[in-house]
Amino acid sequence: MTMQFDLEHDGFVGEFHPGARYPGKAVLYVGGASCDRKMTLAMGRFIEDAGFSVLYLGFYLWEGLPKEMWRIPVDYAERAAKWLISHGYEPCMMGASTGAGYTLLSASLIPEIHGAAALCPFDHVMEGMELFGRVPHCSVYQFHGEEYPYSKFDAAKDGWIALLRKARRAGVSLKGLMRWGYETALLTPESRIRVENINGDVLLTTTAYDIMWPADEAVGRMSRVLEDGGFSHRLTVKVYECCAHGLGVGGMTDEMGGRLKTALAFRAMGVKKELADKARQDVLDWLDAWAENGEEHEGL
Repeated sequence: MTMQFDLEHDGFVGEFHPGARYPGKAVLYVGGASCDRKMTLAMGRFIEDAGFSVLYLGFYLWEGLPKEMWRIPVDYAERAAKWLISHGYEPCMMGASTGAGYTLLSASLIPEIHGAAALCPFDHVMEGMELFGRVPHCSVYQFHGEEYPYSKFDAAKDGWIALLRKARRAGVSLKGLMRWGYETALLTPESRIRVENINGDVLLTTTAYDIMWPADEAVGRMSRVLEDGGFSHRLTVKVYECCAHGLGVGGMTDEMGGRLKTALAFRAMGVKKELADKARQDVLDWLDAWAENGEEHEGL
């Protein structure tokens, strides 16, 4: 039976869909930037359809949550994970794009989350931004009332108009604007997400060149941190030979009918259905291995 959660009564906003594939295991799933409830459910429905229990978690933009992407509480994930545990489920967490960053940060701070799957993630916490609006000069995330250290977008420090002018002078197209903003950001060691603190298996996925932000570079940096540090859990890294963003989520094939706003962007970049299907199957294979206590599966 589907369950609904709201901020006033539960401390988080979400929707739980129980599944029968692995009793006692559940996926805490978050969407990305601009993903409301409907879009988040569309992104993760292939996991639910495969029989997994899924708690879809809103971290902003859902009904009852702010629309601004700054000072978003990681506490939402903590409360949702503790709810799952109190009801007999061991949770891992999964997200794509901005949700992948929220996933990695949450799993690095909350030991009750036993594993993290990050699809096209970035590895640093950045300053909050308002599209074509003000720069609030604060972190995107906070935990237990304290802002997580953040890095600044150097190109955007004088506002969006100045950013567009700088990009034009640098020969950056509008399509490449967001990635360029991340590539020129002033990354600090303090803002790095401590993926080595994650209490469970980790999946990192990216395309060979991510068209939205440098997830390809971020995945490489995180992989080195985990491998060089002797990470004690299973690390799986998947790099897909295409230029896209968000590969591995639902809603990106023609038969989905464009349920996600991003669907046209994926198709425009020439991502074939077969590759989208493979990326989703890789996610399910990783979840199978995680649910079965990290046993190696063919293809991982």
